[in-house]
Amino acid sequence: MYDGKEAFIYQSKQKQFFSLAKIGYLHSGKVSQEKGSFDEIRQWLLKGQELAYEKGITSVISDDFFDFKENYEQVFRMLMNLAYERKLSLDVYEDVHIQELKEYERFLENGHSFGESLASFHISALKLVVDEKSVKEELLEYCKVSNRYNMPIHIYLENQVDLALEVLKGSLYENNPLGTKVISNYDLSSKQSQSFKELNITIEPFQQKEVEKNVRVGDVADCMLINKKKEVLCTIKAGKVVYRK
Repeated sequence: MYDGKEAFIYQSKQKQFFSLAKIGYLHSGKVSQEKGSFDEIRQWLLKGQELAYEKGITSVISDDFFDFKENYEQVFRMLMNLAYERKLSLDVYEDVHIQELKEYERFLENGHSFGESLASFHISALKLVVDEKSVKEELLEYCKVSNRYNMPIHIYLENQVDLALEVLKGSLYENNPLGTKVISNYDLSSKQSQSFKELNITIEPFQQKEVEKNVRVGDVADCMLINKKKEVLCTIKAGKVVYRK
């Protein structure tokens, strides 16, 4: 959900909403559950979808591959099944955040890649978090594999800016034709920003903070109706009522 100033995400594990500063594209949500059977996880996602619509959210970015780790393939099949059955009416953009390099390579070898879509389910870019736990050699291997399969990378900077620059300088194709970008939770110096610019890297800020439970009048989905208490009464997506209070 995006109103030109802020987008909102719903996170089912914490059962709360967060606000995201404008980062240039719709980046609006996450539903996740670490444990549970196939049917239980399915119900969690459907419930998360319902709660998102309750707040006027119609599009989310998911990090479920990371949340489920070893069971990411099960979650992937479940999301594809929901999309195939037309029960996943929320637009879900799945970050490819796979912790094992071999598993990531196998995912790409199986023909999955950025832009793959089935109805409302979409595969996004590789999500690569760069922080104090990151190892340069491993990051380089992820980048090399991504290049081999023409997979763009979204690097999430927690810190370690110089490490990220080293990795990108050692792995990016000239002029960055795959559109790799950096999403930073860190204040970059002008010198660091210039270094990314020279690599043709787009930098997007990422900020999180808790917000009030109810959305504001200015917040919009595809279309939604609210009352004087700023509660969502009805959410309409692509001309279809997907939530009614």
